[in-house]
Amino acid sequence: MFQTMTFCAWALIIWIRAVAVSSRKAKGGDVIAAVMSIFFGSVHTNKAVGHDVFKMIQRKTTISYDSQGKEVEKISGDIDIHDVHFAYPFRPEKSILQGFSLSILAGNMVVLVGSSGCGKSTVIALVQRFYDLHKVLKLFRAIGGDRSNLILEKIEF
Repeated sequence: MFQTMTFCAWALIIWIRAVAVSSRKAKGGDVIAAVMSIFFGSVHTNKAVGHDVFKMIQRKTTISYDSQGKEVEKISGDIDIHDVHFAYPFRPEKSILQGFSLSILAGNMVVLVGSSGCGKSTVIALVQRFYDLHKVLKLFRAIGGDRSNLILEKIEF
């Protein structure tokens, strides 16, 4: 639907400009310049966004993916997270979690509910160790609370 609207808008712009050129109210070069300025403006914006995406992809992770770590068949036990403060590395000025705490008893199912941008996906990413934390006091009691040397590919929930 969005593409249809975009193509219709472009067709309308070109048709209006064609009428202006045929009635000698504009030159053909003016039409091309107007269309190209719209096109190149979006190219410039997309280039800037692409730069930020590649910067994030190319950053060095602090998480070790070494296969010499501790292998756990299945994690069982309580999950306790206390007083978590977190901001994404690529946006350190925007705090996502501020003093967040969560306790999940072994075998229980939990649903995280909240508005867009409140940190639901961030909590899951932290539990799965996509990001390392410095202020997590206790996590995964069943494996001794230290998950820093776990083999990430082997963890099953």
